[in-house]
Amino acid sequence: MKTAADLVRATELVPGGLERSSSKDLGMRLTLDMLGAKYKYVTGYGSNQPARLAFERNEINFFVESPPAYRASVAPTLVKSGVAIPVFYDTVFNGESYPVPKQIADLGILPFHEVYEKLKGSKPSGPMWEAYLNITTLRGTMQRIAALPPGAPQAALQALSKAFAKVNEDPDFAKDSLKVIGFVPDFETGPQVARQVRQALTIKPEIKAFVEKYTGVD
Repeated sequence: MKTAADLVRATELVPGGLERSSSKDLGMRLTLDMLGAKYKYVTGYGSNQPARLAFERNEINFFVESPPAYRASVAPTLVKSGVAIPVFYDTVFNGESYPVPKQIADLGILPFHEVYEKLKGSKPSGPMWEAYLNITTLRGTMQRIAALPPGAPQAALQALSKAFAKVNEDPDFAKDSLKVIGFVPDFETGPQVARQVRQALTIKPEIKAFVEKYTGVD
């Protein structure tokens, strides 16, 4: 494989996962199925490290890593040596649009929905796409949320929001983040966040049913 386009032509693609019902496995399988790729799915590695080792041993040849792990362990070794190539990053959805996270912006990697459109000539849609967006949102985009209880003082809410906004623009924080974790976290804040979170986390009953059937796990 040389580019993402080779995914749809591959005949011996072996993606590796952690366990059948994990969000990482589901997102990976959904992207490959939406692209129409032919593959032999192998799972049960339990965590990223043994799966990455399986990749290095050529037991599997497709795997999903988090941005921090990609920057710290994959890019400087497997990608730099030509053993691995990045094909896309999971589309980030905030309930209304597809923003590019700071931790991804400088890597030169396209989001999945853009890769899909380039290869298929149309925008992704349907239950697989909806399930994928729900999964990526729950797994990553809104995995960590700072929230106050209903009825919290408005002054406290505004103070917390302003504090996060200042952190976003703090060069010292950015410098320390790059040194310690290899990327700069992107804090989404403002009056629109509550609405976006509710929209993104509202999962249709038919999509829940689809995912249950798709996993094949009771």
